[in-house]
Amino acid sequence: MAKQMRVRAVFLGKVKRFAGDPRVQMTTGLILIATGVLEIFESAFVEMFGWSIGTHHGVMVFGAVHVLYALTRILEGLENIEISELSKEVERIEESDDARA
Repeated sequence: MAKQMRVRAVFLGKVKRFAGDPRVQMTTGLILIATGVLEIFESAFVEMFGWSIGTHHGVMVFGAVHVLYALTRILEGLENIEISELSKEVERIEESDDARA
């Protein structure tokens, strides 16, 4: 159980550092801005380059990064609840041991 919690904590820490990294946040913001500009000039880009990138591509990247970050926060909260419940159980056992003595 403890090993599993450590592995989960390491994984969540890495994902949180990635998603919360200012460089990642700035990159996703720049992608949103770039895809917004591309959307504005879409017809020109389609004629010039033959490909089309829409705002939805940038929104998907932005959404994926924020989902990763939110997921780490949710899982940390669940882990804190689990730790809290375990500590309450330990306190209850210690109190019952003290009462017996």
